[in-house]
Amino acid sequence: GSRMEGLLNMGEGEDLVTLRAGSMLTGDVRMGAGNDRVAIAENVLQGSVFLEDGDDIILLDRLFSTVNIDGGQGNDTAEYTTIAGESSALDLGAFSFSNVETFAQQGPGQLTVTSDRSDFTRYELRGGVLNLNATLPNLSLFTFAGTRLAVQGTVGSLTMDGGVVAPGADANDGSGIGTLTINGDFTLNANSTLEVQVDAAGNNDVVMVNGTVNLGGATLSAKEIGDFSGEDPFNYVIIRNNGAAAISGTFGAIRNEYAFLTPTVGYAGG
Repeated sequence: GSRMEGLLNMGEGEDLVTLRAGSMLTGDVRMGAGNDRVAIAENVLQGSVFLEDGDDIILLDRLFSTVNIDGGQGNDTAEYTTIAGESSALDLGAFSFSNVETFAQQGPGQLTVTSDRSDFTRYELRGGVLNLNATLPNLSLFTFAGTRLAVQGTVGSLTMDGGVVAPGADANDGSGIGTLTINGDFTLNANSTLEVQVDAAGNNDVVMVNGTVNLGGATLSAKEIGDFSGEDPFNYVIIRNNGAAAISGTFGAIRNEYAFLTPTVGYAGG
């Protein structure tokens, strides 16, 4: 591989810098103004990367980084693309980044987050499955069409522009009843699905929301755990919104697996 020494200053414009394994740069990288892209392997840079102005993208080939990267001004994103059949652990605090706001998951694979730390304030689930069981009160989650978010613990906010959210579930087998706490707002749209599990003992998945709730015509999907041998009616609170304000919007459709159960939904606040 090649070896370079000194400052690499890209100046203004939309640039791509790639440092592959086997090469070595001794010095800093300054990307300058513009929406730039960088892809830097481990142990190839003795220095730091300054993304500076612009909405820049870090192209990741691994789920950690010891490369010191300062995002500077703009909204910067670290992108990782999973592959089909991949199931990997992700520690959102395993990156030597500052001022890089977003981690973006792409591709059809699955990532699992269990660590209560994050170098990012925003997570975009653009593809595949995210299994999150952690306390990340400052992390805003965004889901998109074709994705699945199995989540419990605490997050900052959840905005769904498509996809399925399953509070309490394990992404590997879909089982488990649990609670998701959202410190901020919970926003869905008509392409989104809230999937909840219930049992005959009165237990169910719960979304605790400390901000506002906007259902946006989303689909509610109810799934049974165990043997329903109790007496009808069954009453479950699936969204608890903090305060007296009523939930905004309604579910556009309700799906259930029970021949004996005709579900109805109330939308009162509190």
